[in-house]
Amino acid sequence: MEILFELLGWIAAELLPQLLGELLIDFGIDAWRQRRVRPRHPLLSVLIYALLGAGLGVFSLWLLPRHLIPSPLGQALYLMLAPVAAGLLMAALRTRRGRQESGESSLGRFIRAWLFALAFAAVRYHYAH
Repeated sequence: MEILFELLGWIAAELLPQLLGELLIDFGIDAWRQRRVRPRHPLLSVLIYALLGAGLGVFSLWLLPRHLIPSPLGQALYLMLAPVAAGLLMAALRTRRGRQESGESSLGRFIRAWLFALAFAAVRYHYAH
């Protein structure tokens, strides 16, 4: 039972900064998008989210240079599952906020959140000690 709590603590410690960064960026981009008249190209949006995720991953390495999940198998599972969890959470949050009238789909929100979290987790996976 103690191992389960330790595992949940590691996952929460790795996932929380990722989700907080995604939320802050989401709110910032939504505010910026409301001021723009012309919508930007979807590929540009995907590129921006990937670069921001990688940048925040590098910043997180400066704060926490070590893996919080000690097992290599756990790190690989985290790399695969955390982006999906972040994408699902952000898509659900978008739906809950009721922002569907802006024309953005939950699938688009999921893809951008997934890509952000994947870039963040991949940087941490590759460069953390």
